[in-house]
Amino acid sequence: MAGHSTIRRTGDLRDGAPLCEVLLWNALRHGRLRCLTFWREHPVAGHYADFACPELRLVIEVQGARPRHADEIVRDDWRAEALEAAGWQVIRFTSAQVMEDLGAVLAAIEAEARIIRGVTIPPAESVALLAAHAPA
Repeated sequence: MAGHSTIRRTGDLRDGAPLCEVLLWNALRHGRLRCLTFWREHPVAGHYADFACPELRLVIEVQGARPRHADEIVRDDWRAEALEAAGWQVIRFTSAQVMEDLGAVLAAIEAEARIIRGVTIPPAESVALLAAHAPA
């Protein structure tokens, strides 16, 4: 069970989320993507994942719009390695990818889920519909 400081920290992270994360969250929440359950700003292996699907042990990270410094790239790579060492798959998208082609981002997430599950999820015919019907 999460402690009060963890709950407070995840709430703070959610409150300051950029628009790209809000858009992606609206498309993922409540099982909207093939009934998969995602958590937002979820603690995973000592880190806070932008989005996590515990069932698949899948972490989705969204990189900000501003250029990253070398130390941020090293930190992100180290973090991804730590998550993968703990048994989680990590996929990353840029904020531009989310903002400009949410449907392609959702298709990529679903494709990764199919790989993790051994292709037991039927191909997405509704990903474009999902993106088109995501709340504004």
